[in-house]
Amino acid sequence: MGMITPPCCAIFSLAGVVFLGIMGLVLDSSPIYVKGVPDPEASRDTCYKGAGLYGATFLISVALLIKEKVKRKDSLDDDYAGFGDDGKAGLISNRTGAYGYGSQY
Repeated sequence: MGMITPPCCAIFSLAGVVFLGIMGLVLDSSPIYVKGVPDPEASRDTCYKGAGLYGATFLISVALLIKEKVKRKDSLDDDYAGFGDDGKAGLISNRTGAYGYGSQY
């Protein structure tokens, strides 16, 4: 999964939660402002269910963002495993190079 997918899903899911939540509130408080709705109570319930599904998608997207951030942090820590707390490279016992070997030039 690419890194662009969770932020995009989170943004669209949050927009869906807000929009459907507002529509549910409008259908709950004054359904006269919404044209063409034969049964405002059923439509209101459908809006709230849809907002709940978008909310679940938002939470999953945020969880994937956090997981990816932790994964990147762990891989960054692995890249600097040979460095000490002061940021300087320490001596590593399994060095491949040694003095006296290699080209004389």
